[in-house]
Amino acid sequence: MKLRLTRGRAAKEKAPTGKATAQQLVTDLERLDQSCIRGDVRPKDYARKHAALVEELGRAKLRPLLEHGEQILAEHYVVHGHLKLTQSVLRERALEAAGFLATDRRLFRWSFQDKPSPQAELLPDFEEKIEWRWYSEISGLQWRREARWSEALTGLVIIAVSAMLWPFLEVIGPVLALTGFVGIIHALLWQTPWLAVTPADESVEAWRIDAPHKPSGRKLRAVIEAYLEPLPVTIPTHEAEGASRG
Repeated sequence: MKLRLTRGRAAKEKAPTGKATAQQLVTDLERLDQSCIRGDVRPKDYARKHAALVEELGRAKLRPLLEHGEQILAEHYVVHGHLKLTQSVLRERALEAAGFLATDRRLFRWSFQDKPSPQAELLPDFEEKIEWRWYSEISGLQWRREARWSEALTGLVIIAVSAMLWPFLEVIGPVLALTGFVGIIHALLWQTPWLAVTPADESVEAWRIDAPHKPSGRKLRAVIEAYLEPLPVTIPTHEAEGASRG
C-alpha cells in the first residue's frame, strides 16, 4: 500500500526512544491477525488491541511530519461502514476510515482502510493518504446533518417484503410493514450529525468529521475551536488615552 502526502515533505522516519516506527506497528497488526486466526486471541480482545495499534500507527505516521516542538493534542478515529452494491455480501472487505489528529499548529487527516476482522480483504483501489491544513487555512467548524439513507432503504425493503408475503403472513405481515415504516421515519427525522471543517478558500472541499459527539470528537472540536478563536486586540496606552480625550 502506497502512502501519498498531499502537502509538504516527509522526513526520514526516526522513532524516538520507546516509540515504535510505522513499519513495526504494521508488523504488530499482522501478528495480531495471525494470533486471532489461530484462536490465541478472542474476537473481543482482538477489536480492542487492533484499535489501540491503529491509533498508535496514526501517531507514528505523523511523527516524521511534525515540526520541531509541534505536539499532538487530540485524536479522533472514525470507521465508515459503507457496503457497495458491487461487492459480494459473502466476502468481508476492509472499511474506509479516517483519523483526525490536531496539533498546536494544524489539523491532520489520515485516510486509511481498517479491517473489521483478520479475514477481511483490503480494498484494491484504495489510496492511503495524509493531508493537513494549518489553522490559518480553516475558517471554522459547521454543524451539519444527514438523513440515515441506509436505514431508510432497509425500511423500504422490509415494507416490500411484507407486501409480497402479505397473503401468507396475516399477522406478521402488518408487523413487518409497521417496523419498516417506523424505520423510515426514524431515519428521516433523527438525522446523523457531523462536523464540516470549512476552509478559508471556498474552492477547497470541506473535511467531514463523523461521530463528533464521541469523547474523542468533543476533545478534537475543543482543540480546533481554541486555535480558531481570534486573538484579543490590545490598544497601545497612548492611543487609548487619545481616544478617551477625544
